[in-house]
Amino acid sequence: MTIKERVNSLVALGRQMDDLMSPEWMTVLQKAEIENPWFTKNNIIKALTAIRDQYLNQKNLERMIEKYHLDDHIVTKKIGLVLAGNIPLVGFHDVMCCYLTGHHCQIKYSDKDTVLMSLRHPYAGHYKSQFKAIFFRSTEIKRLRCSYSNRKQ
Repeated sequence: MTIKERVNSLVALGRQMDDLMSPEWMTVLQKAEIENPWFTKNNIIKALTAIRDQYLNQKNLERMIEKYHLDDHIVTKKIGLVLAGNIPLVGFHDVMCCYLTGHHCQIKYSDKDTVLMSLRHPYAGHYKSQFKAIFFRSTEIKRLRCSYSNRKQ
């Protein structure tokens, strides 16, 4: 998949977010509120609107490609992402950047953001099968172990 195709699919995803007050989106918003009571309908709509307007438009995506000198000549890597669930769609930018650069994304989603996370993937139109190969929910990242030391040496 070329970078132009990836941009087009992200723009198509943005178009799917044009009518956030539709019955389909209202059902999704209700499910997300039930899954995580900290997510209110207004906050979810605000997040989706910002993602649509700031990230998923042709002009901004092309600006990003130009700024970071992205092209189709990359060595594909598998990128692991562990996403938080404290804010609706908080990890969208990470996933989008990984996808835009052409890398494969292995994602550990938050248990509190599964309803919205399933919408984050640009499963738009005829690209659906290609996205499944790039984005997949990680069954391998079962437990993340982090350590931090603040002792003075």
